[in-house]
Amino acid sequence: MEVSVEQRVILAVFVLKSDALEWWEAIERTHGREVITWQHFVELFRKRYVPDSLMVQKEAEFICIAQGTQSVYEYEQKFAELSRFGPHVVDTEARKPRHFERGLREEIQGLISRFKLETYAEVVDRALIAKRNCNHLSKAND
Repeated sequence: MEVSVEQRVILAVFVLKSDALEWWEAIERTHGREVITWQHFVELFRKRYVPDSLMVQKEAEFICIAQGTQSVYEYEQKFAELSRFGPHVVDTEARKPRHFERGLREEIQGLISRFKLETYAEVVDRALIAKRNCNHLSKAND
């Protein structure tokens, strides 16, 4: 949802239930009238519900991400999901497409690496096209 930064905490709190809502009410009691920013809310929430060991595990998973037997579409979804755990790995527009490309299977990577694509969207699009072309070639050779 597109909401202002000021409204994010209000919206997030609105959807909290049971234990999470009780946690938030305790936070409000301890912080009094202090305005809690979105960034601070996320830090507090992660500290309570996302253990550091899980963050480290997910970051490592993102650093070593590879397509393997997944479709390009499934790989892209996993890449997008895990990228938030390793923002420093894809902290520039140039690094994100390269990291995605390195994780593709060799036959797809080989087809798209010659294009020197600059954006993440271009690399994903070409990978989807390359995979479709690989499928057509393998069917023609059968």
